Amino acid sequence: MERGMGNGKSDLALPLSDLEDYGRRLRSLKTRMNHTKKLFESHKDDIGDGSV
Repeated sequence: MERGMGNGKSDLALPLSDLEDYGRRLRSLKTRMNHTKKLFESHKDDIGDGSV
């Protein structure tokens, strides 16, 4: 029993609107991660290297 085979449609087919929403979420996440990285880099001198 091979599900999804022979009917011309892939089981991986997604509506375009879902992919667009996913793309927006990825861009938002990337923006937040880059902001966090810049924040840590700007405080690197204040944080130090952690040695005692």
